Amino acid sequence: MPVLAGDAGMPYPTFLAWSAPGCMLWSVIHVGLGYVAGPSYRTVERVAGAVGMVVLAAMLLVGLGTAAVRKYKSAH
Repeated sequence: MPVLAGDAGMPYPTFLAWSAPGCMLWSVIHVGLGYVAGPSYRTVERVAGAVGMVVLAAMLLVGLGTAAVRKYKSAH
């Protein structure tokens, strides 16, 4: 983001005025989520593992479908 702000010509004080509170808010939210989810990490691990497998299967299906469509188009 600093590169984008610099490319856009944003003055550093303005960038700092928005970036510092944003960074603090981001860190407080993520640490808070970790604290709240900490006791149930086994459940989070199980759900994340299941979701990861579903996402992996979806990616494989999309990849195979894309390859099949490309092969079909190149043959016809």
